[in-house]
Amino acid sequence: MQGLLLITFLVNVIVAGVWALSVFVIIERRPKLSIPFGVGVGFPYIGLLYWYGETQLMVTVDEMKWLIIAAVVGAIIGIGTVVAIFKPHSD
Repeated sequence: MQGLLLITFLVNVIVAGVWALSVFVIIERRPKLSIPFGVGVGFPYIGLLYWYGETQLMVTVDEMKWLIIAAVVGAIIGIGTVVAIFKPHSD
């Protein structure tokens, strides 16, 4: 279970960081597309995580709570890191 928590954490750090950086790049180039892009990529990713968890993992409720915590903390760190390092230069 600890390995799965670590993988969940790391994958969400990477995905959230790439997602935030991509939104920032779009904000700089085509500001009107940033919200549709962010939502258009974010919702399918959440759906993929849901599908994978429902069909591939057999975890207890307590383990699922820890997986959710790992995913959220990973996403916060990924987005927070990108926001701290890169700033959009939108007018």
